Amino acid sequence: MEYIISRGFSLPDSERELENSDWFNMWANQLFPYKELVEGDILYWYDSTQEAIVWKSRVVKIIRFPYNSKQEIIDKFKDVSEIEYFQTRAEKGFFINYRVKVIDKLHIQKPQNFKFPQLGWFRVEKDLASTWLNVDK
Repeated sequence: MEYIISRGFSLPDSERELENSDWFNMWANQLFPYKELVEGDILYWYDSTQEAIVWKSRVVKIIRFPYNSKQEIIDKFKDVSEIEYFQTRAEKGFFINYRVKVIDKLHIQKPQNFKFPQLGWFRVEKDLASTWLNVDK
């Protein structure tokens, strides 16, 4: 499966930094794509500051688990307590971490009328791929 993922901050400029980062989401409820995301999936990274997709990558590792306290994430994963996103998430919920391998650096502007879902994950459909990503699906 292919997804466009949006982050509300600038994404790394270097391939190494994108690949060496531990990307994660935390949700109070089990939301999309907690179960759907699998190794081998393609992620197109949308940089909201540039209003463009800037990376194409492949998911190479996933860690996911329900948590009853944020301390469980720190104990099982690593200390992410200084990250603002972590601080604003629910005390109990579902955690997913993913690592990626860069396929290509891109710069594909967002179509003018396109709006991302609130969660920042969008499944690439045939019509979107042909209009935004200009990919033959």
